Amino acid sequence: MTRVFAFVLFACSSLSACVMSDFPLDENGQPIYPPEIIAALPEGVPPAIVFLAADGCYAYSIEVSEPVTGFPLYGRDGKRVCNAEAQARLAVTPDV
Repeated sequence: MTRVFAFVLFACSSLSACVMSDFPLDENGQPIYPPEIIAALPEGVPPAIVFLAADGCYAYSIEVSEPVTGFPLYGRDGKRVCNAEAQARLAVTPDV
């Protein structure tokens, strides 16, 4: 499992095709990642594999699949890292 994870991280850091399009781009065409996403990533996980899941929360993928699946991102407060719409929904109906 560790070898597969390391390979996927290497492949995604080496190939521009792994860059997700869920983030705005800077003037050089590089994604701009919100600080809460960077802070929530496990050590050594590049932000290029982060994507916005169907529920409006962010996750990171370690495999190529369709639809994209992955591990949810949790902030230091223990709550999922989500976009504004999903945060509002989770405030009313907490994710269990």
